[in-house]
Amino acid sequence: MKSTLSFLLFLFAINLCSAQMRPIIIVFKTGDTLRGVGKLKADSVKYKDELNDGEPQEFEFSKIEIVKLVIPQNKSVNYRFFQTKEDSKYLAVQEVVSSGEVTLFTTSSSNPMQAQMGIGITYSAPIENYYLKRKNEETMTDLGPYSPLANNLKDKVLEYFADCSTLVDKLKKGDFRVRRGLTEIVEFYNKNCN
Repeated sequence: MKSTLSFLLFLFAINLCSAQMRPIIIVFKTGDTLRGVGKLKADSVKYKDELNDGEPQEFEFSKIEIVKLVIPQNKSVNYRFFQTKEDSKYLAVQEVVSSGEVTLFTTSSSNPMQAQMGIGITYSAPIENYYLKRKNEETMTDLGPYSPLANNLKDKVLEYFADCSTLVDKLKKGDFRVRRGLTEIVEFYNKNCN
């Protein structure tokens, strides 16, 4: 019981910390750059100049090229902003594979889950969505999350890479596993199929 409560408090602390403003660099599509503190919101970036005590500003994703956000242990995460073919809303996505014809992106969100302790505590389980984008495309293709019951990720990957018969054959033979191998699949395509 004590370890479960400690774990839940740890999850709560992580959630609380993620709401704080962090060091940020924003590069706009115009080429202008801002440095300060900020955080990502649902469809915008909240920004505050560290040297000024003025009010924070918000910038829509559609106006931003890239955001570099510093996270704990002085690591940084780069976010890009694109629309999907299915939706006109801009999404903040992280690059997983970026060298070559196709780029693999991901987003992380949380899914509230009820703790099985009978005291009504909820915590969040991470869910990753995957997206693919070719260099000549303006929008991303939404592959969705890896979920064997709710999403047929393998069929979507086969359809997206149908122009590379070698990769399609490897996928059908099981040489690549979609569940844990999207990075390898995209790297193989970029190296061998374009």
